[in-house]
Amino acid sequence: MNNLLENTLLKHDLFSIDKFVCGYGNLGFLHAEMSLQMTFFDCNEETETSEQEYDMNNHFHVYFINYDKVLPIFDFGMFYNATVSIFSELSHGFRKELRNHLLTINDLTTKRQTAYEIKLHFISIGEILSSLENLNPIQQEVIDYFLAQYKQEIEHLDKLCIQYSEPFSGDSTVSNDEILQSVIERIVDERRADLTAKIDSLEKRLLPKLLSIKEASEFLGVGETTFWRMRKAGLIPEYMLGAQVYFKPNEIVDRLVRTN
Repeated sequence: MNNLLENTLLKHDLFSIDKFVCGYGNLGFLHAEMSLQMTFFDCNEETETSEQEYDMNNHFHVYFINYDKVLPIFDFGMFYNATVSIFSELSHGFRKELRNHLLTINDLTTKRQTAYEIKLHFISIGEILSSLENLNPIQQEVIDYFLAQYKQEIEHLDKLCIQYSEPFSGDSTVSNDEILQSVIERIVDERRADLTAKIDSLEKRLLPKLLSIKEASEFLGVGETTFWRMRKAGLIPEYMLGAQVYFKPNEIVDRLVRTN
């Protein structure tokens, strides 16, 4: 546990709920008379300290929040509107900091262990939140929102753990090349799925919009009588769905005749 608390990444984890509450507790969604119920602790001396003695630059100094005293007083409407963008920025900043930290580690096992410890950190906080009882519906929404944020980070850390996996020890037939190939295939599949989704979205946007009789006459800038005559003359292809008649804008444009 001490090794986990000494981890500088976790010590300055901007995405953790206790850091979040301490940093943004003055936004108005905490009652002014309610203390954050913080406990300061020196892991090296294994003793509780005062807030005045707490040193942010000392890796052995940590703080804890009495969650059941703090979280139930959130107002979800104010909380959500005030913090959604902040949470997004914190999540992005934490992933960037994590990526830079992992780049300084050469050993795959250490990389994986670091990601795994941070994952446990998020899971532990999630368990604390889930254990809170007697919450009203608004308070429960706040808890659910926090849990959803942590779920996303845990899924991201799961991917990192897989990415930094090594072959099994002993007589395993799994080689580094096979693991690398598996990672490459997974990345390619994700990119292909993303590209397919973008192409599908583009095709949908490029599909010709169907116009009703009124919309088609307005599209051409003619009256209903004139447009009826054009239809009767068979100048514009028509399509029916049930009893409704529709037209394709591109086919209307194709029927235009140049006059100069």
